[in-house]
Amino acid sequence: MLSQNDLKQIQKIFNPVQVDVSDLKKDVSGLKVDVSDLKKDVSDLKTDVSGLKVDVSDLKKD
Repeated sequence: MLSQNDLKQIQKIFNPVQVDVSDLKKDVSGLKVDVSDLKKDVSDLKTDVSGLKVDVSDLKKD
């Protein structure tokens, strides 16, 4: 048979956890985003269209 201590431990496991968040406030006034170091570097990007072909042989003027 289970002891009282065992029953209390089982209750602790199965009782839902309750957290009081009534005192929490969402304060974002001190947050800052520093984007001064961000740069858009596209110097390595190249557009290679040398292999592209457009076939217009089937186009007809209506």
